[in-house]
Amino acid sequence: MVAASLNNFGIAGVAPEANLLVLRACRQVSDGAPESECYTTSISRALDIAIQKRAKVVNMGVGCSEPDGLVSKLMEKGMEKGIVFVAPAGNDPLQKELVFPASHPGVVAVGGVDDKGNPYPNSQIARLARVCAPAINVMAAVPSQTHRLFSGTSMASATVAGLIATACERNKEMIIGNLPLYKEDLCKWEEDLLGTKICEQ
Repeated sequence: MVAASLNNFGIAGVAPEANLLVLRACRQVSDGAPESECYTTSISRALDIAIQKRAKVVNMGVGCSEPDGLVSKLMEKGMEKGIVFVAPAGNDPLQKELVFPASHPGVVAVGGVDDKGNPYPNSQIARLARVCAPAINVMAAVPSQTHRLFSGTSMASATVAGLIATACERNKEMIIGNLPLYKEDLCKWEEDLLGTKICEQ
């Protein structure tokens, strides 16, 4: 989803050939469902490794209803070192607030749009998000050299993290304050982010 090798097989991701540091901070509940159990200790351990390894962009594909103090402090430590943190806004059609860590003011909160261009999970969350990206039936690679379609703002978050990682290659000083304003058009946002024309006129 974020990145893959250019090997003439499958998909290359949003940021082809980017160096990935994959840290599993949660335990998948069952093989047939994406839901996972996450703990402060495991997330914090993963964040600490990302900071020590000098990651440029950290995509946090998790969400909970209450802020976590230790996770917040670690993210703030990473922000001081120039790391850009990206997180999904949430998937509940009835939710009114961003989930954590997307709710942290220093994190790029990512909402979604469905396959018809409508806000996902709802218009309130889309307005609160820093940027929105496709969240329904997004193709991603899975083990055994196959692909599947996934849905949720975690997929949108991965897309945005990949775009920001690409921008970091052009601008080594990329910080959240440099991100362009999202005006309900992801392609135009990409153009502003990357400084190049890619949208149809």
